[in-house]
Amino acid sequence: MQINRKSNTAVISIDNLSDIFITLGAEGKKAAISRVEKCISETLGEVCDVYHIKDNTFVCVSTIDIRGYISQFKDAIGFSEIKEKYPLRVTVKYENDAL
Repeated sequence: MQINRKSNTAVISIDNLSDIFITLGAEGKKAAISRVEKCISETLGEVCDVYHIKDNTFVCVSTIDIRGYISQFKDAIGFSEIKEKYPLRVTVKYENDAL
């Protein structure tokens, strides 16, 4: 049996986003989530459907291998204005053949 290693689904967690929420207050939470959503949609929106599951967790689902696009997302989020003040820690987990 051959295992297909193509990654169609990625779970993106911004590990320290809750710390940023606490620092910025209620309005900061909305701004932080909005900025992360914008980064995800700008880099991944054309190749996958993005779902905001909870405060710091997003799921990207695609019919193609999205690992290269996830790398672009990590690079893009590094340039965001949030990163300048509050470095983000990003964790990505892939699920093989989730579709």
